[in-house]
Amino acid sequence: MKKNRVISLLLAACVIFSAAALFGVPAEIAPARAEEASEFTVSGNELVKYNGSSSFVSVPDGVRVIRYGAFSGNRSVTSVYLPNSVEEISGGAFENCVKLKSVVIGGGSKLSVIGSYAFNGCSQLNRAFAFGVAHVASNAFGDPPKAETEAPGGAGSTQKPSRTPPPSSGGGHPGQEPDSPQDEADEGGAYAAAPVISAWRASETSVDVIWTSVMYATEYELYRSENGGKPALYLTLTDTKYTDEGLDFKNVKAYGYSVRALLSVPKHPEAKQTRRSEEKWVEAFPPPAGVSAWQSTATSATVFWDPVNLATGFEIYRSDSGAEGEFTWIKTLSLADFKSRADFSYTDRGLDFSRNTYCYKLKSVQSRPNDGLRLKSEFSEAVVVEQTITPREPQDIQSEGLVYSITPEGAVVTAYEGSAAQLTIPSKIRNGNREYPVIGIGPNVFRNNTRLKKITLPDTIKYIETAAFAYCSAFIDQ
Repeated sequence: MKKNRVISLLLAACVIFSAAALFGVPAEIAPARAEEASEFTVSGNELVKYNGSSSFVSVPDGVRVIRYGAFSGNRSVTSVYLPNSVEEISGGAFENCVKLKSVVIGGGSKLSVIGSYAFNGCSQLNRAFAFGVAHVASNAFGDPPKAETEAPGGAGSTQKPSRTPPPSSGGGHPGQEPDSPQDEADEGGAYAAAPVISAWRASETSVDVIWTSVMYATEYELYRSENGGKPALYLTLTDTKYTDEGLDFKNVKAYGYSVRALLSVPKHPEAKQTRRSEEKWVEAFPPPAGVSAWQSTATSATVFWDPVNLATGFEIYRSDSGAEGEFTWIKTLSLADFKSRADFSYTDRGLDFSRNTYCYKLKSVQSRPNDGLRLKSEFSEAVVVEQTITPREPQDIQSEGLVYSITPEGAVVTAYEGSAAQLTIPSKIRNGNREYPVIGIGPNVFRNNTRLKKITLPDTIKYIETAAFAYCSAFIDQ
């Protein structure tokens, strides 16, 4: 039994040391011992300075903040263990620790802030420990590489931005360039990243804007711009969402939104705000582009246009008296009405080019069933259809009570003079030595026919004109 216990203890020790090696945790690191206390200068719950020369260092339990310069310039330390109590690593805390390779965080760590230049100059450091930390300054591990610039001292020399360390942890680095040319000072970058913003069209005249909350934020400044102009402070609010109403998308093609957080960081009054977020643009819903039209037959015109991103359909308007006439709606089409995204077209039939000058405009439509929103664009450019086909005198053919007019496309039923209760329209009709497919039924052909109960149409029929079967009261539902 005693032999088995010894073997078990040896196996457990092997597992522990193997796990430490596997995860990069030095076996020598453990919570700080009492005899090591003299190596640390601690004020309250802040570690002010590490005075030792060990390669493996355990920060005392109970420390919440590692202050600026606590380890800076130390050339002995290679690994540091942080207890669960550590919440903040201030700017410059480990700067130029050239041998530092690993920072080990205990399970259940409260670490949430890593400040500017906290690990600047730690070229051997594995940064994996910072994954998941809520607020890591963009320059926590040093400035990103920049192109060398000529210094005032002469060609070939390089000039680095001067850097004066802050008197205590926090704050953006003096002389640090802002993250964007439009941005103002970033005094709170060590404590909170800029909010992440989203914006989208909420209605014909409004936009919804939301953004992520920021630690230590007391208020948020919302900025707005129009048509690519410079962002201006729009309003200050405490919420993380806003609906901007009364917008004029007819005259303003795009609204831009960005936001910054105003901060109140305990013990760090110099940290006043984050940088401004990236700008999100909400554009006016565009009308179709590339609109063209031409006469396709003696009595029809075909309109073509380009696809529109996010459009779920289109509305077609027509004027019978040219571009200066009154445009009225004639058709609404959904995406299901088109064979492919490369074939957006509509053929308008039953036209009389001898009397009218036809002109077309279109609107894009976006339907969002989830929130009930239906957006329409402004009108597209107008396109006039020129008459290019001279109509021939119609040739009328009468057969079994049906009157047909011959067109270049085929035969069209234009009248019915019979009295049958059941009628079958043929798929083709002969005129002399030539057969013509029956392709359409004209307007009002069977209007007010109270005897007709059933009619069979051939597959060749392409269209049925207005009121062709109006008030056929004897029709039987099939």
